[in-house]
Amino acid sequence: MSRVCVLRVGAMLVAVWLAGACRERASNSAATRVAGVCAKGEVVEGMDVSEHQREIDWSAVSASGRRFVLVRVTHGLTPDRMFARNWEGARAAGLLRGAYHYFSPSRDPIEQAELTAKTLGPLEARDLPPMVDVEQSERRPPEAVAAGFQAYIDRLRTLTGRDPWIYTGRTFWNVRVASRAFARHPLVIAQYDTPCPSLPTGWSDWTLWQYASTGHVAGITTDVDLDRFNGSFDALLAHTAANTRDP
Repeated sequence: MSRVCVLRVGAMLVAVWLAGACRERASNSAATRVAGVCAKGEVVEGMDVSEHQREIDWSAVSASGRRFVLVRVTHGLTPDRMFARNWEGARAAGLLRGAYHYFSPSRDPIEQAELTAKTLGPLEARDLPPMVDVEQSERRPPEAVAAGFQAYIDRLRTLTGRDPWIYTGRTFWNVRVASRAFARHPLVIAQYDTPCPSLPTGWSDWTLWQYASTGHVAGITTDVDLDRFNGSFDALLAHTAANTRDP
């Protein structure tokens, strides 16, 4: 066999091996890909805001078609500087509103819950349940994050009388919290650039989906997180204090 033929045969064998390796990687990728969970039917559009959105024209937000808003009330042991203004502005504009806390695993969970409840004040009849945002471990092991998170939730429920919603991301939750103990709480899932979100272990459905972090809404001059409720507006109303009897 000539040298040219040997080189050609060698090149063909390499090509066959590479094709097989690519097929194997593609097969493994397909096997580990997590299917998203799509909405059941109707959805309701909303958003969440904090002091980072600065001054908001709430009348313009209401006119844009957004029906609800989640307003940050506290971050760790720090109140959101725009909470009172946003909380009142949302109510005055006729939006359903809910307050959320950004949980800090390195801070005392009881102090965080008490600050949240104190800053929030009594919930009104059309207010949604509080939401707890957990997306940072702050170098705490999963069991410590889960234990502190549970302590926060238990104390907040005692102080507000409401069972909170949980906001998180699939990968963060599975790796940094690694607990199935919270799956009875309604899930607010954060995932972008996908037709339907993938869920953390323990949940089979989502209540809210934060599907964009760079949205644009009339009345807001900055990017804003966009949320979608999984159901009709009447179903969303069923979550408000007037229609819910939490333990």
